[in-house]
Amino acid sequence: SYNGTILAKPNESTAAGQPVHTALHFNLLFNNERQSEFIKTAIAADPVFISVTEAGPLWDQSLKTFSDKWPHVFHCPEFGKRGGIKIFSKWRFETGMSECGVFGSLAKVSVVAPDNKPMDLILVHSRWPWPASGPKQLDANLPILKKTAKDALATGDFNATTWSYALQKFATASGMNITPGIGPTWVLDEPVINSWFWAGLPIDNVLSKGRVRVISAETLSPMGSDHLPIKVKFQITE
Repeated sequence: SYNGTILAKPNESTAAGQPVHTALHFNLLFNNERQSEFIKTAIAADPVFISVTEAGPLWDQSLKTFSDKWPHVFHCPEFGKRGGIKIFSKWRFETGMSECGVFGSLAKVSVVAPDNKPMDLILVHSRWPWPASGPKQLDANLPILKKTAKDALATGDFNATTWSYALQKFATASGMNITPGIGPTWVLDEPVINSWFWAGLPIDNVLSKGRVRVISAETLSPMGSDHLPIKVKFQITE
C-alpha cells in the first residue's frame, strides 16, 4: 500500500555540470480552434519532449509542424473524435520498447538520453473516476507500469488530483515520485482562469524516478483548452 514516501518536492536547485532539459505537456482539447498559440509556444520553448492528449483530427495538420524538430513520434490512438495521445521527441526511441494502454489511456516509450542511456517516457490520459472508467483503465495499465524502467518521466492528464488515491496507485506501481505544487490545471471556463482567483483542479501531473530530476513544473497561460499547458524543467543526473 502507499505510505506517503513517494511524494517529493521539486529540486529547485540544479545539479552542477548537468544540462537542464525542458518537456512540455498539454491537453489540447480536441475542438480547440486556437491551435497556432500552442504551436508557437512549443516551438519557442524548444523542449526535448512534447506530450499531448486529445490529439483529434482537427489537430492533425497543426501537429505536423513538429516533425522537423521532433522527428520521433509515438501515437496511441483512441476511438472517437477526441483522438489519442502523442509523444514528440528529439531523442530517439529504442526499437521495440513502446507500449499503449487501453483506449489511448497511456503511452510508454524508451528514449535514449544524450549520454546514450535509456529512460522511459510515459504519457497519460485517464478518464474521470466514478462514474467514468478511470479506475478500470488504471487497473488495466498496471502491468505496463510495473515494468517502468529505473529512470523515467511521466506527464499527463490523469483526471485525478495530485493527492488522489489514483495518482498514488500509479506512483506505487511505477515506482515514481509525484511532483507537488503545480497548481490548478483544469477549469470549465477560461474567463475564470483569467480572474484574480479561481478554484480549478490539479489533475495534470508530473512524476519522475531515478536519474530524472524534476527541477520545476509550472502552468503556462491558457490557450483555448479547458486545461493549462505544463512546462517541466528536468535534469538527467549521474
